[in-house]
Order: sequence, then structure tokens, then C-alpha cells
Amino acid sequence: MKEKIMRWLKDQVKMFKLKKFYKANFPRSKNQDSVVIYMADGKMLHGGISDRLCGLISTYEYCLKHGKKFKVYFDSPYNLSEFLEPNHYNWIISKEELVFNSYDAKPIYIPFLHDMEKQRKLADRRLDHNISQLHVYTNMRYFSKDDFSTRYEELFKESEPLRQHIDKNLKELTNDYISITFRYQQLLGDFTEGDFPILQSEEEKEKLIRKGIDTIKEIHEKNPNFKKILVTSESLTFLERAKELEYVYVVPGEIVHIDFLKNAVGNEIHLKSYVDFFMIANAKKIYLAKYSPLYPSTFCKTASFLRNREFIEILD
Repeated sequence: MKEKIMRWLKDQVKMFKLKKFYKANFPRSKNQDSVVIYMADGKMLHGGISDRLCGLISTYEYCLKHGKKFKVYFDSPYNLSEFLEPNHYNWIISKEELVFNSYDAKPIYIPFLHDMEKQRKLADRRLDHNISQLHVYTNMRYFSKDDFSTRYEELFKESEPLRQHIDKNLKELTNDYISITFRYQQLLGDFTEGDFPILQSEEEKEKLIRKGIDTIKEIHEKNPNFKKILVTSESLTFLERAKELEYVYVVPGEIVHIDFLKNAVGNEIHLKSYVDFFMIANAKKIYLAKYSPLYPSTFCKTASFLRNREFIEILD
């Protein structure tokens, strides 16, 4: 009960902060039909690529189920169409088309719930409004994982620059590889992500790095038929060490968390995250190092939905 109350209070705080952007004297809506808009505009923390894609596709799934018009406004810290363009469904809405009149538009926050039935009921309840524009802030999982790839293909195609980078890395790896993801966050002190913990001693950091390297070796021994292992992580320190293994491949480039680098100059700083995601999606098997104190990332699990690949968690 206490956990439910705390969850409710946190949701109310987030809604209160969002409602401050809506006023009764703002310009009225000119929409002919009601529209549901997935929002990633920097007014709150939206999560990484996985959270955003899941929230976006979930909102689209809701709209399909309920016969609603769907749009996406994603401009923080970059415009989504720089990396993913509309495919069969035109989801783009311009800033000028957005309405913030409190009679015509309403912000909706929906948290991620692990229980799918509860998740869908919560979304159905919170999105049940007859209003010109619903602005949805969420990282929920409303979709069935079997439908994820279909919904993705309906909505997206990779931009030409992104596709070129993916193809270039696939040529380096060939098609015969597996992947392992290590989510260190700030543990090794070489990445910025909010107020997550940083290991204080070099001995602790080295011990965790060695454990990661041993994990790669163990997975390699269990998969002798695969010549290469794609290793992904936000820690450049760990990636440099992993690359010392001759069978390890690392996508070149620096990685950042999109919620914590809003003012980066040039979208190329965000490119590696997308390339990593699609390279993981193309792996024959997808592993996640999920032992403590690593973060139980959803990044590679979401990537596994794209090609319906086997997803395996590595525990202690």
C-alpha cells in the first residue's frame, strides 16, 4: 500500500509540473479531430532510446486499439527524424500545430508498470478524454512484444545517414555474431547520468571491469560457432579493455545518455546509441549482463523485439 501511495504521489508531482505549461488564455485549437501525441520535448526526463521507443510505440498501439489519430513530437535533445523517418504512417507534427490552451489540450503522464494487464488498464483510464490534443509523456509497455516489430515497421525507416553507419558496421562484423550489453551507468566514473552512484576506489572499478571481461570470455566459450561478439556499453573504459579480446567488436564512437546531454552540439554525438541498438537487433543471440551492481537495462531487450531474437540475461 505504501508503495502504491508513493507511486501516486510521484505521478501527481510530474503531472503538476507539466500542467504549468497550459493556460486558458493561450491560442485555441484548430484541430478538426482529436489527436494523441507522444511527447519528448524536454519538459521532463523521458528516458533513453529504449524507453522512448517503447513509450512511443505503446502510445501508437493504444491509438490503433481505440481508433485515435496518432502523432509524435520529439525534439529533445534532437529531432527524431534525424535518425528515424516516417515509413507507412506519417507521425510528424510541427511545433506550430501544438496547442497549450488548457481547454483544448491536456498533458498525460503514464509510468511503466511491470504488470501488463495493470499497464493497459492504467493507460486506457488516463487516456480516456474527448479533447482536441492529448500530450502523452510515457515509457509504458502497452504492446505485445510479438507486435513490436510490426508496429516499428509501420512507423519507421532508418534515415540514410543512420543506415549507412549500420551497414558499415555490419560489413565489419558479417552476419555471424552475438552481442553482450553491460550497463555500468556512472560506476566507473567515465559517464554522466544523473545522480547514480560512482565507485570510489580504483580497486572496486578494476574488480568490476575484470568481472565483465570474464563474462565475455565465458559467453565466448559457450558459443564456439560464433566468430565475433559485439560488446556494447556506455563505459569507454570498459570498451577499451574489452577490445583487447581479438573476437570482440565495438562500434566506434562516443556514447551519451540523451536525457543528460540536452545541449550537445551536433547530432553525431547521439549516433552511436542508435547504431548500437540496431547492431544488437541484428545479433543472432542477445545477452544482457544483469548482475549487481550493473543496471538492469531494457536497451538490448527492446532491440531483441525488433528481429525476434533470443534474449538471455546473465545473472550472478
